[in-house]
Amino acid sequence: MKGRTVTYSPSITITVTHDCPKHCLYCGFRTDREGLISWENIEATLNNAHRFGATEVLIMSGEEVEKFPHIREQLKERGYKTFVDFVYSVCETVLENGFLPHTNIGVMTYEELARLREVNASMGLMLENVDPWVARKVQPQKNLRDRIRTLEDAGRLKIPYTSGILIGMGESVESRFESLQILADLHKQYGHLQEIIIQNYVPNRGSRLRPYPLSLEEYKELIAYSKEIMPEVAVQIPPNLNPYWLDLIEVGAEDLGGISPEGDHVNIDNPWDQITFYEEALTQKGYRLSKRLPVYAKYYQTVLSFPGKIGKYLKAFINNEP
Repeated sequence: MKGRTVTYSPSITITVTHDCPKHCLYCGFRTDREGLISWENIEATLNNAHRFGATEVLIMSGEEVEKFPHIREQLKERGYKTFVDFVYSVCETVLENGFLPHTNIGVMTYEELARLREVNASMGLMLENVDPWVARKVQPQKNLRDRIRTLEDAGRLKIPYTSGILIGMGESVESRFESLQILADLHKQYGHLQEIIIQNYVPNRGSRLRPYPLSLEEYKELIAYSKEIMPEVAVQIPPNLNPYWLDLIEVGAEDLGGISPEGDHVNIDNPWDQITFYEEALTQKGYRLSKRLPVYAKYYQTVLSFPGKIGKYLKAFINNEP
């Protein structure tokens, strides 16, 4: 295990809107009336990304935002028929500015995924958790079947995908393993999951749910199980959220995810440290920290075969790799 490489993606985030019609108790991200991001703010973010040296732009939003009348009105005013049309345009701008988009805007239809595949290097959606208590009490407006269907449709479309589980919300221990097993079953069928995030819930200023912290041993058991049922899928641990992140690298976690100097747009009270902090901590343990693109190398050829613009832009990144 010593001497192996741990990866991360130099990333910056464009939140196209925080508006979300769902009211999950853990969420400190959502708003009701913010509306769509301005093009001026998008340009400013991309300018910052150039200065930072990012390769990935994470594009985020609330889920099913078109349920809001003011979002539909704004889309019409800007000349877009749908929210996905607007996100597609944002992705195009990201590509034209020299970055690779990774989009996570919640559940989508097959047709929406197919359209955004044309302008994304990878995409993602957290499965979160299958525990019935969590579904009833914590996130009653989220539909597990819709999440699984989105993950399955992404597999049918061969989209390199990031998913994972959200834990520490009061769920049963068994449900954590059940959630991982669902992801493993999807990956076994479609082979599209490039990484699994094991993410612990950390409350933000807007959260209305108390955390249920896990022990180091509980995290170790989840990583061991994930590697047993999905050995070829990387395990990602967010180092700005998990106090045991370095210990978990030693038991099989391989990736730190996207890291940005502008902070975590979801976990706003928990920004990342400087890259040098993670490099030094890993070096002391005998590991190397290395940059990666939002799409893992084993999926390059898949993305190069996609319709649309993404292949041309990804090829330019691949040609510039050392």
